Amino acid sequence: MRSKRAGLDKFTAILAPEKGYLGRGFQKDTYHYLVSLPWFLFLFWTFLFLLLITFLFGLSYYFTNSLRLNYSQATGPVIGVWDSLFFSIVTITTLGYGDIRVVGIGRAIAGFQAVTGLMFVGVFTALVFARLSRACIRIHFSKNILFSEHEGVPSLLFRVTNLRANDLIRAHIDFYFMKIIHLRDGTFTRRWYKLELAPPDMPVFSFTWKVIHRITKDSYFYGKSPDEISKSDGIFIAIMEGFDADLAAESMVYNVWATEAVIHGNLPELLAKSKEGRPISIPFEKLDEIIKREIKVDNINGEKD
Repeated sequence: MRSKRAGLDKFTAILAPEKGYLGRGFQKDTYHYLVSLPWFLFLFWTFLFLLLITFLFGLSYYFTNSLRLNYSQATGPVIGVWDSLFFSIVTITTLGYGDIRVVGIGRAIAGFQAVTGLMFVGVFTALVFARLSRACIRIHFSKNILFSEHEGVPSLLFRVTNLRANDLIRAHIDFYFMKIIHLRDGTFTRRWYKLELAPPDMPVFSFTWKVIHRITKDSYFYGKSPDEISKSDGIFIAIMEGFDADLAAESMVYNVWATEAVIHGNLPELLAKSKEGRPISIPFEKLDEIIKREIKVDNINGEKD
């Protein structure tokens, strides 16, 4: 995850440094913040907010002495803090058990709290629906892009793995390199280069996919050594889309690599069988495994690297 974070940081720094001026977080973009929060944090902040509101309303009932116990026959029944908090809970959830009644100014407080509870339930339901309705595929991209030979041709390779048991139909990947071009007038521009893949599509994507860009004469990296590629002032980005058969929806995901992620090596084969012919389970730690070795490839001048 650290290498992916480094790639995203470089992606922002090169592609859109202006984004640093845009407001982020809860105050600046509340809806996007709440929808994109991890589930644990979303539920934690929701529960904390509900607990705080309930506690504040409970204290307001207690200090205004506006609650009475219906089941008490004594004159002037004593309402404790826990009774006030309990009444606050049943009011904000609109349960209304009836064992405690409200008098005086407490009626206005209870009415306001009931409306607050209804609004909270509506907003919470809408946010949960928005989060659950997003089609989200679980795809793992290898943390490195490998410079290697594939069928005798210098190539850039990376692995994509479907971490769910479902299949993606008509999976497609677009692979790009983006770099900064410095102009003579002291300004700069961003330029995109599409890196063709062989093949860019997979009819049914079940588990793993070795993605290959052959460095031929039409490639931007033709004639460049691995060191030249890794020291380029740019980033790689892979955009993958496919039809989720279980969710019946199109899904998309992307991954960013800094150029430093390009290294020598080979991707090990993950699909294997036992002696009995049964498939062998694949440990996830092998998804980023690299076979490092010296690789000789032809450059543009026909010399050996």
